[in-house]
Amino acid sequence: MMVKKTPLLLIAPLVLGAFWSQQTAKASETAVTDQNVSSNVVTVSSETVKTNDLPSAPSSSSTESTIISSSVAISKASVTSKTTDSSVTPVKPDSATSHIDATSQRLPEPTVATKFTVAKSEKEISQAQTLSKQDKIVNSPTPQTEQTDLQIKNGQRLSILKAAQAVQPVKAVVDDKGINIQYQATIPENTSILYAVWGDQQGQNDLVWYQASATGAAYVDFARHKEYGKYHIHTYSKRNGMMLGVSTLEVSLLTPQISSKVIQNDSNSFTITVSNVPSTITGVSIPVWTDKNGQDDLKWYQASQTSAGVYQVLVDIANHNNEKGLYNIHIYGNSTITGGQIGLATRTYSNVESKPNAKVYVIDYAENKTRFTVNVVGSSSTKTLTDVQIAVWSEANGQDDLVWYKPVISNNMAVQVIDIANHSNTSDNYIVHVYTNYSDGTHDGLSLGAYKITKQMVDIKDPAVSVVNYQASKGMLDVLVTQGTKAIKTIRVAAWSEADQSNLHWYVTSSLINNQAKVLVNQIYHKLLEGNYTIHTYIDFADNTSTGFNLGQYYFAKPIGLSASQGNYAVINKIIYLDAGHGGYDSGAAYFNQYEKTLNLQMQNRIKAKLEAAGYKVITTRTSDTYVDLIPRSENANASLSDIFVSLHFNASTSPYANGIESYYYEYYPEYPSAINELYHDDSERLSRSAFLAQAIQSAAVRNTAAKDNGVLRNTFAVLRETTAPAVLLELGYMSNETEFGKITTAAYQEKLANGVVSGILSYYKHFSL
Repeated sequence: MMVKKTPLLLIAPLVLGAFWSQQTAKASETAVTDQNVSSNVVTVSSETVKTNDLPSAPSSSSTESTIISSSVAISKASVTSKTTDSSVTPVKPDSATSHIDATSQRLPEPTVATKFTVAKSEKEISQAQTLSKQDKIVNSPTPQTEQTDLQIKNGQRLSILKAAQAVQPVKAVVDDKGINIQYQATIPENTSILYAVWGDQQGQNDLVWYQASATGAAYVDFARHKEYGKYHIHTYSKRNGMMLGVSTLEVSLLTPQISSKVIQNDSNSFTITVSNVPSTITGVSIPVWTDKNGQDDLKWYQASQTSAGVYQVLVDIANHNNEKGLYNIHIYGNSTITGGQIGLATRTYSNVESKPNAKVYVIDYAENKTRFTVNVVGSSSTKTLTDVQIAVWSEANGQDDLVWYKPVISNNMAVQVIDIANHSNTSDNYIVHVYTNYSDGTHDGLSLGAYKITKQMVDIKDPAVSVVNYQASKGMLDVLVTQGTKAIKTIRVAAWSEADQSNLHWYVTSSLINNQAKVLVNQIYHKLLEGNYTIHTYIDFADNTSTGFNLGQYYFAKPIGLSASQGNYAVINKIIYLDAGHGGYDSGAAYFNQYEKTLNLQMQNRIKAKLEAAGYKVITTRTSDTYVDLIPRSENANASLSDIFVSLHFNASTSPYANGIESYYYEYYPEYPSAINELYHDDSERLSRSAFLAQAIQSAAVRNTAAKDNGVLRNTFAVLRETTAPAVLLELGYMSNETEFGKITTAAYQEKLANGVVSGILSYYKHFSL
């Protein structure tokens, strides 16, 4: 149950004036709350400091994102520059189609980022308070009266119950973190001592009442008041509900007086050392920028403490556009007193100029020559080259033949031969730009101008392209290409019969014998579809030009029961379908920085080469790191003339000890019905042949490698279920077993595996060809 108490009026605490007079008032015994104390003697109005005081840094809530300048905080996240700069950076284009300004001899200086605005001297910065104080301090003891706010009005004279004493009754001693207050007189019985304390800045917004101990001692923590400067201490005694003023006192807390020095390490960096940092500063932040272009290169550094009271930071001029000249340095500290950053010092530092750039020039140039050389020459007296890039293109047709050269740097020099065959290879003006990067972080771009080259005219003979050996009933033809004047680099033949090009297949070769190449177009690579096949041929020349030929249409007849891939198991075509498992974004198992998809493709290439050497034709699901889904793998096999299907994999287990080789063929599971092979998936002849093939390969692979024999197993894997031809899936070893992994990734062991697989396949053909 709560009892209502009648508040008693407390007239005022104490002000020391010309005399002491006695005045009493009653106070209730309720818990004290924060009050304001004002006096014509001790109340000081807040004024802006316009001396050489440092600015306050951004408040803690701004996380160093602002710098006070003329009492205005500018955010790093959204700043604009009042300084315009029309120069552009000579930066290499992102691709070969990027364009370069070739109008000026000396390429422009780098563009700089938008700028901060930070005052550059102490005089330009007004003192700013980093943390607003609380209007009330919760649970601070203050007499509670009928008045809402207990204040000592200006000009009001208060008296105490006893005469003024000659000796100051209260002593205050200041340390780094607070004030030790001691009541020195005898404390009468049943009397308590209270101290009202506040900082001079912003009036009494930080007023806190401190209850003295039985011996009259109290400690003022500066962190509760969050300011430097003058502090007021008013002392009161309280007895029988009466508050009596005892004395007033003032003390001061000075801003930390640190020292700093700058030492140049080399032409690229310097070190800032800040010392005499008190324990009330828990971290030091140092914004640095150059005098050039305002604050476009402003960067905040967080200093590291190297010993008690000493902080250091390394400044790399690469962070400041590699500029030379005057650097501005401001030093801020994280104060436990204010709870935020405060300004500690400002200074400047002059960085000297560095060495000159390397020399860049062209040699071995003549108008009737198709080659010339670009030299980039440095020495011990120049900057050190770290990167050289040379952009060259012909004047006609813009930069359609732009090529970037990256010569090797040796002994601080780089040499690059430019051959117009790498460009348009025509009579034209060839433009040369050279870009250099240096170890000090600087870079330079230079236009060497245009070099006119006039080529001797020669007669160009086009290559001859024709169709030979056309066999409509077998679905085959050859494209014959005979080289002309220009050297052929690559031949690409595209063939398809469907209007939507769904059975399009590309044939690619770079092999020419006696200046001729023959490319076989086979219906098996086009889903064995009947129809008129369109044949296109594209030739890429060594001079990077290309040409194309439309060879017309050729009819391929419908194949009927040509192989086991169509369910005719009696036909043997000596065609094998190899399926390298996984690929593309499907990596398969991954152990010890190796992907299964890569090992599968390596094994396929070894097996394919051996089978082709033995006179067999090999068709594959993929020849590169591409993804093919499961059903399309079987669809491709079913559309071929292959006799058997062999899927290549490597195994993995949660047990690091699992090892060995195992082979699978199909087993019917009712819950996994066939999607595209309803007629043949569970055919007895297919299963019998699949079992024979699996056992033949398993036995030969184990025999060749001495690996553990895990046997022939059955499963309803999709590629085994949906493929019409006899099909097996091989697991050729465990990547998860570190010992076995060390074997299966070596060329020697892969050769043993490949020989075993090929031996098993040949055993199959020997058995079923009888």
